[in-house]
Amino acid sequence: MKRRLVLVRCIIVLIGLSLKACVTVSDTLYLQDATVYGPINQPPIKFMNPDNEKKFSLSPKLYLNNSSQKTGRVIGHSRVNSQGFFQVDTTFTNDGRALFKETDGANSFDFNGDNMNWKIPSYMIEVDADFFVTPKFVMTGGISLSEVDQHNLFGWKLGLGFGGLSGDFGLRFDAGLIWQEYEYTASTIIVRETKPIFQRTTKEVFYFEDKGKTTNLNHYFSLNLHYGDHNSFVNPFMGIAYSSQTILDFEPQNQFNEYFPVVNYRNNDLRGGANISYFVFTPGVYFHVTESIKLIAATRFFVGSDENNISSHSMTVPSLQLEFSL
Repeated sequence: MKRRLVLVRCIIVLIGLSLKACVTVSDTLYLQDATVYGPINQPPIKFMNPDNEKKFSLSPKLYLNNSSQKTGRVIGHSRVNSQGFFQVDTTFTNDGRALFKETDGANSFDFNGDNMNWKIPSYMIEVDADFFVTPKFVMTGGISLSEVDQHNLFGWKLGLGFGGLSGDFGLRFDAGLIWQEYEYTASTIIVRETKPIFQRTTKEVFYFEDKGKTTNLNHYFSLNLHYGDHNSFVNPFMGIAYSSQTILDFEPQNQFNEYFPVVNYRNNDLRGGANISYFVFTPGVYFHVTESIKLIAATRFFVGSDENNISSHSMTVPSLQLEFSL
């Protein structure tokens, strides 16, 4: 009799373990909203050096932006209820801890609003340097500083330039990389779907609130055609450029509800980054202040293309720069 009881208990334990092993748990990440602080990437305005004896130039620049912020929709928001909100049920344990579960059947609509706000500095200060390896080959670098809502943001630039002169006309092509700091605040949710065998599926919700700084890497190409008559005080130029820009790219780190930590949750990350590409058209003039100093004034027209429905793809950015040749 005892042996039979032991055998029955073993069978019950084995059945329980088997049923427990049949439980499927999956986590899905959704980006609910984000605010990003960062400037617009600026491809350089560069000319060839008509004086072969001068090997180095330094260019302080000022860019003024006429757009303080843009809104857009980053893919990967959760589905929402009929009022446009992600609906959850909240319960509390005996010691006051909150538990969140997605309301059954409530979130059945696609999210169609904006969930990203891009705050753009009204100005950016930049200093570039050129080193002419040969009269037709240039190594470039630079550093920039911008500020928005008391967020100080640095950027760095490295690139190469090629070009030449034909009479009073010059043509220069530049390509390079831009490292730009951004600050962000972002809300992410993780929906943990638990599917036990023979039981109802449950969807736990975990909230992450992140605030941080990241450095994004992008590239640029620019082509500048300039007229350089030394007998003329004012000379025209025209530039076209392409610049890619990563506005948002981060991983959630700080859990808002720390009572039940989530580990190994990146099973199904539906969040998308925010990226935009700009074509830049730059008409302008430059002045021969002295033999070694130019004053360059231009208006930059940015025309953007993106997948994030960022409001107003076009921007106008006046720029002013000095160029010292040594």
